[in-house]
Amino acid sequence: MKNLTRRQSILAAIGLLVLLVIVWLVWTLIHVASLLSKAADDGQHIKALIAEGKFDQLQGPLEQFRADAKKASDAAHGVTWGVLTHAPFIGADAKGVRTAADVAHRIGDGPVQDLATVAKNLHALTPHNGTLDLAAIRALQPTVVSAEKSMSTACAEIDATNANGFIEPLRSKYLKLQQEIDAACTGLTSADLALKVMPQMLGESGPQNYLLVMQNNAELRASGGLPGALALVTADHGKLTFGKQVLASSLGVRATPVLPLTPLETQLFSTQPGVDMRDANLTPDFSRAADLWRARWQEVEGGNLDGVIAVDPVTLSYIIGATGPVTLPSVTLPIGGRLVTFPQRTLTQANVVDYLEHQVYIDYPDVAQQEVVFAATTDAVFARLTRGGVSAQSLLKALGRAGSEHRLYVESFDQPARGVLQGTPVAGDLQTDIKGRPRVNVLFNDFTGAKMSYYLRYSLDITTTSCNAGRQGMSAHLKIWSTAPADAAKTLPLFITGGGLYGVKPGSQSVQYMIVGPLGGTISNMLVDGAPLTKDPGNTTALPDFSQTGRLGNRPLLSNYLGLGPGQTIDITWTMTSGDGQTGSPVVGMTPSIVPGNAAANVAPAC
Repeated sequence: MKNLTRRQSILAAIGLLVLLVIVWLVWTLIHVASLLSKAADDGQHIKALIAEGKFDQLQGPLEQFRADAKKASDAAHGVTWGVLTHAPFIGADAKGVRTAADVAHRIGDGPVQDLATVAKNLHALTPHNGTLDLAAIRALQPTVVSAEKSMSTACAEIDATNANGFIEPLRSKYLKLQQEIDAACTGLTSADLALKVMPQMLGESGPQNYLLVMQNNAELRASGGLPGALALVTADHGKLTFGKQVLASSLGVRATPVLPLTPLETQLFSTQPGVDMRDANLTPDFSRAADLWRARWQEVEGGNLDGVIAVDPVTLSYIIGATGPVTLPSVTLPIGGRLVTFPQRTLTQANVVDYLEHQVYIDYPDVAQQEVVFAATTDAVFARLTRGGVSAQSLLKALGRAGSEHRLYVESFDQPARGVLQGTPVAGDLQTDIKGRPRVNVLFNDFTGAKMSYYLRYSLDITTTSCNAGRQGMSAHLKIWSTAPADAAKTLPLFITGGGLYGVKPGSQSVQYMIVGPLGGTISNMLVDGAPLTKDPGNTTALPDFSQTGRLGNRPLLSNYLGLGPGQTIDITWTMTSGDGQTGSPVVGMTPSIVPGNAAANVAPAC
């Protein structure tokens, strides 16, 4: 009996020891996970302070980030963690977390300090008295280059580990830190590229002329909207000046395309992109639209364009959010043989989109009167923007948001600058490969011939469904609906409904949608409201198929049309495969509408 009791005591002691070891290991897991989470939270806090311009409050959070990252790194290199790296089932998890902790530690000792230095000098990136200081911009470059290089290495390290299979809480904490580091990487890469091209584009070597195109989302085109107001902007050694302003319609319609069109362009749009400047951006690639705009502007207005900048009224709303409201002065002008008075109007972030995309057509049905409003708005915003006194953080945040939503495009015809911008959100080119990530674009063109896109809404959900031999499978659901009132034909003016001029019933919309699939990938299995499409006129069980297919470079393209009545909703689904080696999260882009934000949700990879 005594031997049994002794044996039980030994077993109990061993069991207690094992339990204590397990508890210790679990506590270590939770402790390191907590430290990683704290480092991610510190990063979010630092980012928020920089965005708010509170540089005097940065030192404490910077030190806290460094301390938490060091603690996580030290703990991940301790004896207990070393045991975990060799443990079955969780060894890979422990090694991955050690990598993340080390990356965070190195970031705290380098790039975070560099970013704080740059943040204090962001004022160099905003104009004062109409001029940007090129020397100050140049002075920022070494620090940004150093930080970008370090961050790129950090991102490559942390992204090399797939944490989706990690146990909790390691998985969620790892992904949280990875998200913050990847966001910083993207931001720094964009900053590095911007600083490389800014001096040249701002006229460091002589005057640079840019065509500013205001795209009207109320009549959609693939890159954003019908080109409405145009203005010539000149940059000379950092000084910005405003030149001639006209409506795109004033450039007229040619009998033949201003540049030779590609077979795909002719197939989809006939000669329209080349003969009418307002239709140049029917084409899905903004770089191509910019080339067409340049050719037509130079043909009609003369001179030489060095680039094109495109924005929309939503971008203006973001800018006004940073600058504060702008006022259009009261003016009386002779138009059409009579005097027309334009009363003073204050434009705010809240009202500018509705006014420029809708109300102006109700208040001023005459095109000449609309031109006065558009020119006055462009003048007022440009003057306020270049005068100075605007928070650099707020302005850069506004422009960054517009760029990420594909509302701000910049095309340089200088080949070195064009090469640097290629593949960035503001470039708008659709054929550049984004390493390891499939690209999907869904783009719209209005064929109503009016301003009914003001009432168009859409959302896109893409889900990755499989990963096979370096290719991802994806399913997509596009929802399109009209918010037009049921009595739109009676209550809205002809300038907004089109009045049936192009064969579309007033109040309804005719919309072309284009799906551009991944580089080297496929598009298939399209259904509209759950039903298949057919080109067979004798098939009465399927909807008629008006789609066309082609390739934009090496990307598959599918184009189709739909009619949308007031209040109507249409659901479109399809499947896609990515090209070889595209195992990362998909990059999704859509034509921006009058609604702020992105209509497409972020997509997690399947690989």
